[in-house]
Amino acid sequence: MIKKVSIIIPVFNERKTISQIIKAVEMVDLGPAEKEIIIVDDGSTDGTKEILRGLEKRHRVIYQPKNIGKGAALRRGFQEASGDYILNQDADLEYDPVDYVLLTRPIVDGIADVVFGSRHLDPAKNKYVYKRYLWGGLFLNFVVNACTGIGINDIFSGSKLFPRSALERISLTSNGFEIETELAIKLVRAGYRILEVPISYKARRIEEGKKIRPIDGIKILKAAIRSRWFDPFDKTQGRPEQS
Repeated sequence: MIKKVSIIIPVFNERKTISQIIKAVEMVDLGPAEKEIIIVDDGSTDGTKEILRGLEKRHRVIYQPKNIGKGAALRRGFQEASGDYILNQDADLEYDPVDYVLLTRPIVDGIADVVFGSRHLDPAKNKYVYKRYLWGGLFLNFVVNACTGIGINDIFSGSKLFPRSALERISLTSNGFEIETELAIKLVRAGYRILEVPISYKARRIEEGKKIRPIDGIKILKAAIRSRWFDPFDKTQGRPEQS
């Protein structure tokens, strides 16, 4: 059962898309579950902050003092969440909030504790502008799986639903895009039942604001190695209680 979902939206210089994504998230029907929207601005300088100030009466808006990275923004949002489940949502319109029902259903049905949206399970749903991002992501996904053995189809997905109580069992430290890798690895290590479901994905162009760069791939590999072998993890805590 899900009582309340805290949807965390990290934002950096998304003046052109922020109003649209917030409206899309607001329109999603989660059934009996309450919905909390937390927006974390990561030091935007393009006018995004001015738009967000107009949303402060409807939603929780947090302003980072400077641009640190997606990971730092998400971690701040996680700290402020009050829902029993947390869902991350990018602000760039690449992930469609309509898919939330696909993420929540396995948890409501009791067959999973954590659900990741996968861009690779149904390629027909996805549109990639640059094939190098697709193939690069698949290769990096293969390497991280080979190094860590976690067996996740889409480690870097920006659509992950997990219990807030998991944050009491894992420690997240990443500041950049590598937060998705760290979160996936540590949820697996913590023993949660993870299910992946196919979601739609529409990649945008660099000139439209796509921010991930080749250097982020190196950071992701470092985060994978650190999260798998070097970060302290108290395995005596036992497996989490099943939903």
